[in-house]
Amino acid sequence: MHRILYSNATFLLGFNYLCQLKMKLKRNIFFLSLLCGLLFIALAIPLLNEMIAPNDYVGIRIPKTEASEVEWYRINKIGAWALVGAALFLILSNTLLYFRARALSSKKYSLLFIILLLVSILLASSLTTFYI
Repeated sequence: MHRILYSNATFLLGFNYLCQLKMKLKRNIFFLSLLCGLLFIALAIPLLNEMIAPNDYVGIRIPKTEASEVEWYRINKIGAWALVGAALFLILSNTLLYFRARALSSKKYSLLFIILLLVSILLASSLTTFYI
């Protein structure tokens, strides 16, 4: 009898630990999405303020931007605004996901986070391509 009670108590404690671990995972993914969104905005600010001169490392590098400095700043400003839009989409969608989808398993929640991250990057790329 004691053995059964002991094993049931151990099972319940283990289950409680797993539930807490899953909530920590969801919370960590939520903060990761906020961090990614803020990183996108931080990368966009210098491009918006025309603080980055034409270079080989940062910004949109296509033949059109390499042809003239005026085009470099114009196209990178468009790309920066698209990146800000993608960051806001990522932050808002993951905030809604975190507070509305509490019943989702950690695996589904992680998959949705990755999908939303990829959609936000695709959104920024599409908007930039459309307006260039």
